[in-house]
Amino acid sequence: MRRCCRGRAAGPRFPQTPQGERLARLDWRRKHRSMKTVTYSQHAVDQMKERMLRKSWVERAIGKPEWIEADPNDPTLGWRLAAVPEFGGRYLRVVVRETEDHFHVITVCPDRRAAKRHARQHVRS
Repeated sequence: MRRCCRGRAAGPRFPQTPQGERLARLDWRRKHRSMKTVTYSQHAVDQMKERMLRKSWVERAIGKPEWIEADPNDPTLGWRLAAVPEFGGRYLRVVVRETEDHFHVITVCPDRRAAKRHARQHVRS
């Protein structure tokens, strides 16, 4: 078992292949790069710092939202909503502008009314 710089046991490296480790690393990246790139506006970065929201939570909400809503004021924007267990199960609303190759995050905020709104939509259906 390899050791990392602090003496703890580190996980296994990329699996060896007959073509070498570099090919395995490139293949691993290709498999895990299924989501578009994500860029953040300065406003989104400021809101994330102020509200102590992690990028991993935002990217999870973008990649696997529980539901998507259209922005009522701007048809080019979409709301990605997802519950974040690490955030006390609260819903996170991520306002994004989606293009062919990336998501641009406009703002991020906890959404207090999301659960009620979501339940109402499912009762109507």
